[in-house]
Amino acid sequence: METHKRIYNKLADKVELASERIEFSLAGDIQKILKSINSKRKDINNTKKILEKAQDEALDIREESKDIFDRGMAVREDIIDMAKELGVKSNDVKGFKELDKGLDLLEKEFQELLKMI
Repeated sequence: METHKRIYNKLADKVELASERIEFSLAGDIQKILKSINSKRKDINNTKKILEKAQDEALDIREESKDIFDRGMAVREDIIDMAKELGVKSNDVKGFKELDKGLDLLEKEFQELLKMI
């Protein structure tokens, strides 16, 4: 019977130590996860600030692009009207083709920007 007691006491000590090791290991895991959580939260907040700034810049560019496009279209219409009055083709006016192409590209890129914001 005495032998059983000694074995039981030894086993109880080992079980208790194993339990403490598990708790210590889990406590270490908790600290690692908390550190990762805090790091990711910081990354998310930094990314949000960058995106907010980029969105503000995109909105400013959108307004400026719209103004330029509207002025370009007005000039384009004036050229077409004047060329018609003079009996020439608008495409023969120096820079008209480039203006037309530039307006098309600006509108295309403007629409792409609008989809992004």
